[in-house]
Amino acid sequence: TYIATKGRKRNTVVDTLGLVMCVKVTAANVPEREAGKQVNGRKQHLGEQVRRLYLVVVSGGYSGEPFLR
Repeated sequence: TYIATKGRKRNTVVDTLGLVMCVKVTAANVPEREAGKQVNGRKQHLGEQVRRLYLVVVSGGYSGEPFLR
């Protein structure tokens, strides 16, 4: 999900309990797809939690090949 605030977007990854696993702050003019690619690229830093990941739910702005895999 993302929250736009004063020219910035916070793209967050949370677990099923809503605990924050990763946050990427971008300029508001950066498309969700691009920010999502950047967050997706940081998976290796999340360790064991990501190895068990089997479902990702995203909004319509996060479309494209990286989110279909």
